[in-house]
Amino acid sequence: MSKHGPKAIAAPGSSIERALKLERAMVRVRWVGLALGVFQIALYKPPRGVIEPGYARPVAFALLASLLLLNLVDLVLLPKRLDEKQLQWLGHLNFVWDIAFLFGMVWVFNYEEFGTTWVILYVATLEGALRHQRRGAMLPVGVAAVLEPLRAVFRQEVFGYPFEITSVTFVVGIMGIIGLVAGVMAGNLSREREAAERRAFLVATVASVGRRSTLDPDEVLSTVVDACRHLGFEAGGIALFDEASRTYRIVHARNLPDEFIRTTHPITEGLVGQVHEERRTLTVSDYGSFSGAVPQLRGAGFRAVVASPVWSGGTLVAVLAAGARTERRLEPEEVEAIELLAAQAGRALENAQRFGDERRTVERLAELDRMKRDFLS
Repeated sequence: MSKHGPKAIAAPGSSIERALKLERAMVRVRWVGLALGVFQIALYKPPRGVIEPGYARPVAFALLASLLLLNLVDLVLLPKRLDEKQLQWLGHLNFVWDIAFLFGMVWVFNYEEFGTTWVILYVATLEGALRHQRRGAMLPVGVAAVLEPLRAVFRQEVFGYPFEITSVTFVVGIMGIIGLVAGVMAGNLSREREAAERRAFLVATVASVGRRSTLDPDEVLSTVVDACRHLGFEAGGIALFDEASRTYRIVHARNLPDEFIRTTHPITEGLVGQVHEERRTLTVSDYGSFSGAVPQLRGAGFRAVVASPVWSGGTLVAVLAAGARTERRLEPEEVEAIELLAAQAGRALENAQRFGDERRTVERLAELDRMKRDFLS
């Protein structure tokens, strides 16, 4: 199990599934681009007074054929069980190939003085944003910053068109603006998707505890602590309070130091003691620097720790705590999940207490009924 925070709670295989969906979507986009390209080139007529070079259409169709070849390669490889690294390399190949194709088409139609074929370069920035957010969107911009001045010089030397630096900066500048906007939007959407996936996984984990709940409090508490580990925490446990002796002890511990588990602790000790005092969930990103840290836990190297109160019948009876050895900020979704698990533990204890009370009531009524029958006898 990973111990590096949100990645640890991502759905297994989700990155591979997302990569497959993206590559399949790009295959469909290329089919549309191929159809549009064949239609445009077949019916294209040069502007009046412009002589079309003999190489233009053959090279343009050759570039479309290369795009067709790329799609066929993808159709062969994508159904195979590629691992994450192989999919990453395929994605890089597709992206570079698409960029080369788009810039190639722009160079083919250089002979038009006022041609607008260069607008297809926007597609490269949008694809880059989809693949790698802002960094990917700006990669074609960097390529354009190198090739557009060369293309302007080529047009001047071969076709006699004047070199205008404003034309170069306009193309590169507009691409840069579109790349920045698309990259920021893609990054925001990616973060929102990851947060939604984390939340969905957390909710599913908490719900699984609810489905497995029984009247046996030990079984429920054990399941709750195991759920903390499923959320990406390395260790966890439940601190049960004994208000009479002003102490607490650890039950259902997972990956906690033996000495810490065996010891009965003062009710004011550690993060558990602070939760008992403040009656709310508390988190620390570096437990080693926490002033009230328990020496055994500090020595074990715990960093990110969360502790949430467990209420039963309106009384604070325990604290659910979970921790990792990585110093990081705990996400709100993780803290909320721990609080929900603590609530599950409290309901289990409350149900067990209620069931015990009802059982004792039934036993007392049965005893009274027996005494009544004895008296009447």
